[in-house]
Amino acid sequence: MTELFICEDNPAIAKQITAHAANVIEENKLNFTIKLTTSNPTTLLNIVNSSKEPGVYFLDIDLGSNVMDGIELAQKIRELDPRGFIIFITSDTEKFQHTFKYKIEALDYIVKQDTDNLEQRLLECLTTILSRNPKNNEQSLFSIKDGTRIITEKYSNILFFEVSSKVHKIKMHSLTKQAEFYGSLKDVETELLKHNFFRCHQSYLINLTNVKEVDVKNRFVYMINGQKCEVSYRALTELKKMMKKA
Repeated sequence: MTELFICEDNPAIAKQITAHAANVIEENKLNFTIKLTTSNPTTLLNIVNSSKEPGVYFLDIDLGSNVMDGIELAQKIRELDPRGFIIFITSDTEKFQHTFKYKIEALDYIVKQDTDNLEQRLLECLTTILSRNPKNNEQSLFSIKDGTRIITEKYSNILFFEVSSKVHKIKMHSLTKQAEFYGSLKDVETELLKHNFFRCHQSYLINLTNVKEVDVKNRFVYMINGQKCEVSYRALTELKKMMKKA
Protein backbone atom coordinates (compact mmCIF):
# COMPACT_ATOMS: atom_id res chain seq x y z
CA MET A 1 0.00 0.00 0.00
CA THR A 2 1.12 3.54 -0.71
CA GLU A 3 1.63 5.55 2.46
CA LEU A 4 0.04 8.96 3.04
CA PHE A 5 1.65 11.66 5.18
CA ILE A 6 -0.09 14.83 6.37
CA CYS A 7 1.85 17.77 7.81
CA GLU A 8 -0.43 20.60 8.99
CA ASP A 9 0.07 22.88 11.99
CA ASN A 10 -3.63 23.65 12.55
CA PRO A 11 -5.00 20.72 14.63
CA ALA A 12 -8.58 21.19 13.42
CA ILE A 13 -7.60 21.23 9.74
CA ALA A 14 -5.20 18.31 10.23
CA LYS A 15 -7.97 16.28 11.85
CA GLN A 16 -10.41 17.22 9.09
CA ILE A 17 -8.06 16.26 6.24
CA THR A 18 -7.12 12.99 7.95
CA ALA A 19 -10.77 12.04 8.47
CA HIS A 20 -11.78 12.92 4.91
CA ALA A 21 -8.77 11.10 3.45
CA ALA A 22 -9.62 7.98 5.47
CA ASN A 23 -13.21 8.17 4.27
CA VAL A 24 -12.20 8.53 0.60
CA ILE A 25 -9.81 5.58 0.88
CA GLU A 26 -12.41 3.37 2.56
CA GLU A 27 -15.37 4.27 0.34
CA ASN A 28 -13.43 3.80 -2.89
CA LYS A 29 -11.30 0.86 -1.71
CA LEU A 30 -8.12 2.69 -2.70
CA ASN A 31 -4.71 1.18 -2.15
CA PHE A 32 -3.49 3.78 0.35
CA THR A 33 -2.92 3.90 4.09
CA ILE A 34 -2.48 6.99 6.30
CA LYS A 35 0.94 6.57 7.89
CA LEU A 36 1.30 9.85 9.78
CA THR A 37 -0.44 13.11 10.64
CA THR A 38 1.85 15.62 12.31
CA SER A 39 2.64 19.30 12.73
CA ASN A 40 6.36 18.60 13.09
CA PRO A 41 8.34 18.60 9.82
CA THR A 42 11.35 16.94 11.46
CA THR A 43 9.23 13.98 12.55
CA LEU A 44 8.00 13.58 9.00
CA LEU A 45 11.48 13.81 7.47
CA ASN A 46 12.83 11.16 9.83
CA ILE A 47 10.20 8.71 8.59
CA VAL A 48 10.70 9.65 4.93
CA ASN A 49 14.42 9.11 5.33
CA SER A 50 13.86 5.50 6.38
CA SER A 51 11.11 4.75 3.85
CA LYS A 52 11.90 2.69 0.74
CA GLU A 53 8.74 3.33 -1.30
CA PRO A 54 7.40 6.58 -2.84
CA GLY A 55 4.89 8.30 -0.58
CA VAL A 56 2.11 10.86 -0.86
CA TYR A 57 2.58 14.09 1.09
CA PHE A 58 -0.09 16.64 1.99
CA LEU A 59 1.86 19.66 3.21
CA ASP A 60 0.69 22.92 4.73
CA ILE A 61 2.38 25.54 2.58
CA ASP A 62 2.18 28.03 5.48
CA LEU A 63 3.57 25.63 8.05
CA GLY A 64 3.97 27.67 11.23
CA SER A 65 7.17 25.97 12.27
CA ASN A 66 10.31 27.67 13.52
CA VAL A 67 12.25 24.88 11.83
CA MET A 68 11.06 25.27 8.22
CA ASP A 69 8.02 26.25 6.17
CA GLY A 70 6.04 24.02 3.84
CA ILE A 71 8.10 24.83 0.77
CA GLU A 72 11.38 24.05 2.52
CA LEU A 73 9.88 20.82 3.79
CA ALA A 74 8.77 19.91 0.27
CA GLN A 75 12.28 20.53 -1.06
CA LYS A 76 13.78 18.20 1.55
CA ILE A 77 11.15 15.55 0.86
CA ARG A 78 11.90 15.78 -2.86
CA GLU A 79 15.58 15.12 -2.13
CA LEU A 80 14.72 12.02 -0.08
CA ASP A 81 11.80 10.80 -2.18
CA PRO A 82 12.21 11.99 -5.79
CA ARG A 83 9.32 9.80 -6.99
CA GLY A 84 6.87 10.82 -4.26
CA PHE A 85 3.76 12.95 -4.77
CA ILE A 86 3.42 16.32 -3.05
CA ILE A 87 0.09 18.12 -2.61
CA PHE A 88 0.10 21.50 -0.91
CA ILE A 89 -2.58 22.61 1.55
CA THR A 90 -3.04 26.37 1.36
CA SER A 91 -5.36 29.23 2.20
CA ASP A 92 -3.89 31.34 -0.61
CA THR A 93 -3.77 29.89 -4.13
CA GLU A 94 -1.27 32.52 -5.24
CA LYS A 95 1.32 31.04 -2.90
CA PHE A 96 1.05 27.74 -4.75
CA GLN A 97 2.09 29.49 -7.97
CA HIS A 98 5.33 30.55 -6.29
CA THR A 99 6.32 26.92 -5.70
CA PHE A 100 7.12 26.38 -9.38
CA LYS A 101 10.37 28.32 -9.15
CA TYR A 102 11.63 25.84 -6.55
CA LYS A 103 11.13 22.91 -8.99
CA ILE A 104 9.32 20.85 -6.37
CA GLU A 105 6.97 19.41 -8.99
CA ALA A 106 3.92 19.39 -6.74
CA LEU A 107 1.00 17.38 -8.08
CA ASP A 108 -1.75 19.75 -6.94
CA TYR A 109 -3.01 21.96 -4.14
CA ILE A 110 -6.04 21.91 -1.86
CA VAL A 111 -7.64 25.10 -0.54
CA LYS A 112 -8.31 24.95 3.20
CA GLN A 113 -11.48 27.01 3.06
CA ASP A 114 -13.10 24.85 0.38
CA THR A 115 -14.46 22.31 2.87
CA ASP A 116 -17.47 21.38 0.74
CA ASN A 117 -15.22 20.00 -2.00
CA LEU A 118 -12.46 18.60 0.21
CA GLU A 119 -13.30 14.92 -0.28
CA GLN A 120 -13.74 15.40 -4.01
CA ARG A 121 -10.33 17.09 -4.29
CA LEU A 122 -8.70 14.35 -2.22
CA LEU A 123 -10.27 11.71 -4.46
CA GLU A 124 -9.05 13.50 -7.58
CA CYS A 125 -5.50 13.60 -6.22
CA LEU A 126 -5.44 9.95 -5.17
CA THR A 127 -6.98 8.59 -8.36
CA THR A 128 -4.50 10.63 -10.40
CA ILE A 129 -1.66 9.08 -8.40
CA LEU A 130 -3.03 5.58 -8.94
CA SER A 131 -3.43 6.16 -12.67
CA ARG A 132 0.22 7.19 -12.90
CA ASN A 133 1.46 4.26 -10.85
CA PRO A 134 -0.60 1.16 -11.61
CA LYS A 135 1.45 -1.71 -10.14
CA ASN A 136 -0.87 -4.32 -11.60
CA ASN A 137 -4.34 -4.76 -12.96
CA GLU A 138 -5.69 -5.75 -9.56
CA GLN A 139 -4.82 -2.32 -8.21
CA SER A 140 -5.58 -0.33 -11.35
CA LEU A 141 -8.69 1.80 -11.44
CA PHE A 142 -11.26 2.69 -14.01
CA SER A 143 -11.83 6.39 -13.46
CA ILE A 144 -14.11 8.79 -15.30
CA LYS A 145 -15.18 12.34 -14.56
CA ASP A 146 -18.90 13.01 -14.84
CA GLY A 147 -19.78 16.63 -14.17
CA THR A 148 -18.55 17.51 -10.68
CA ARG A 149 -17.93 13.93 -9.55
CA ILE A 150 -15.39 11.24 -10.30
CA ILE A 151 -16.52 7.62 -10.62
CA THR A 152 -13.86 5.04 -9.78
CA GLU A 153 -13.74 1.26 -9.53
CA LYS A 154 -11.09 -1.44 -9.67
CA TYR A 155 -11.01 -3.17 -13.03
CA SER A 156 -11.16 -6.51 -11.24
CA ASN A 157 -14.47 -5.56 -9.57
CA ILE A 158 -16.26 -4.45 -12.74
CA LEU A 159 -18.78 -6.92 -14.16
CA PHE A 160 -20.05 -5.11 -17.23
CA PHE A 161 -21.12 -1.82 -18.78
CA GLU A 162 -24.44 -1.38 -20.55
CA VAL A 163 -26.19 1.34 -22.50
CA SER A 164 -28.51 3.11 -20.06
CA SER A 165 -32.18 3.82 -20.69
CA LYS A 166 -31.22 7.46 -20.16
CA VAL A 167 -30.03 9.22 -23.31
CA HIS A 168 -26.24 9.38 -23.80
CA LYS A 169 -25.56 7.55 -20.53
CA ILE A 170 -23.66 4.35 -19.70
CA LYS A 171 -24.34 2.21 -16.65
CA MET A 172 -21.50 0.42 -14.85
CA HIS A 173 -22.23 -2.75 -12.86
CA SER A 174 -19.56 -3.91 -10.42
CA LEU A 175 -19.27 -6.15 -7.37
CA THR A 176 -19.48 -3.11 -5.10
CA LYS A 177 -21.68 -0.55 -6.86
CA GLN A 178 -23.71 0.62 -9.83
CA ALA A 179 -23.09 4.01 -11.40
CA GLU A 180 -24.26 5.94 -14.45
CA PHE A 181 -22.25 8.49 -16.37
CA TYR A 182 -22.35 10.36 -19.66
CA GLY A 183 -20.41 8.74 -22.47
CA SER A 184 -20.47 6.14 -25.21
CA LEU A 185 -19.89 2.41 -24.92
CA LYS A 186 -17.45 2.62 -27.83
CA ASP A 187 -15.20 5.05 -25.93
CA VAL A 188 -15.27 2.84 -22.83
CA GLU A 189 -14.51 -0.20 -24.99
CA THR A 190 -11.46 1.48 -26.51
CA GLU A 191 -10.09 2.24 -23.05
CA LEU A 192 -10.75 -1.19 -21.55
CA LEU A 193 -9.81 -3.66 -24.30
CA LYS A 194 -6.35 -4.07 -22.77
CA HIS A 195 -7.97 -4.99 -19.45
CA ASN A 196 -9.74 -8.10 -20.79
CA PHE A 197 -13.10 -6.54 -21.61
CA PHE A 198 -15.17 -7.69 -24.60
CA ARG A 199 -18.03 -6.10 -26.55
CA CYS A 200 -20.51 -9.00 -26.63
CA HIS A 201 -23.44 -6.93 -27.89
CA GLN A 202 -24.09 -3.40 -29.09
CA SER A 203 -25.50 -2.68 -25.63
CA TYR A 204 -23.01 -4.59 -23.45
CA LEU A 205 -19.30 -4.54 -22.65
CA ILE A 206 -18.34 -7.39 -20.32
CA ASN A 207 -15.34 -8.17 -18.14
CA LEU A 208 -14.19 -11.62 -19.30
CA THR A 209 -12.43 -12.16 -15.99
CA ASN A 210 -15.78 -12.12 -14.20
CA VAL A 211 -17.73 -14.35 -16.60
CA LYS A 212 -19.15 -17.48 -14.94
CA GLU A 213 -20.93 -19.16 -17.86
CA VAL A 214 -21.85 -18.69 -21.51
CA ASP A 215 -25.29 -19.95 -22.56
CA VAL A 216 -24.62 -20.61 -26.24
CA LYS A 217 -28.14 -21.79 -27.06
CA ASN A 218 -29.95 -18.74 -25.67
CA ARG A 219 -27.05 -16.33 -26.30
CA PHE A 220 -26.54 -15.06 -22.79
CA VAL A 221 -23.42 -14.64 -20.71
CA TYR A 222 -23.73 -15.00 -16.94
CA MET A 223 -21.48 -13.04 -14.63
CA ILE A 224 -20.13 -14.35 -11.32
CA ASN A 225 -22.88 -12.56 -9.37
CA GLY A 226 -25.68 -14.10 -11.46
CA GLN A 227 -26.43 -11.10 -13.69
CA LYS A 228 -26.72 -11.85 -17.39
CA CYS A 229 -25.94 -9.96 -20.60
CA GLU A 230 -27.18 -10.62 -24.10
CA VAL A 231 -24.69 -11.85 -26.72
CA SER A 232 -25.10 -11.04 -30.41
CA TYR A 233 -24.81 -13.72 -33.12
CA ARG A 234 -21.73 -11.98 -34.49
CA ALA A 235 -19.96 -11.84 -31.12
CA LEU A 236 -20.85 -15.37 -29.97
CA THR A 237 -18.17 -17.20 -31.97
CA GLU A 238 -15.44 -14.81 -30.86
CA LEU A 239 -16.62 -14.97 -27.25
CA LYS A 240 -16.41 -18.78 -27.22
CA LYS A 241 -12.84 -18.59 -28.53
CA MET A 242 -11.83 -16.04 -25.92
CA MET A 243 -13.37 -18.02 -23.08
CA LYS A 244 -11.40 -21.12 -24.12
CA LYS A 245 -8.19 -19.09 -23.87
CA ALA A 246 -9.10 -17.73 -20.44
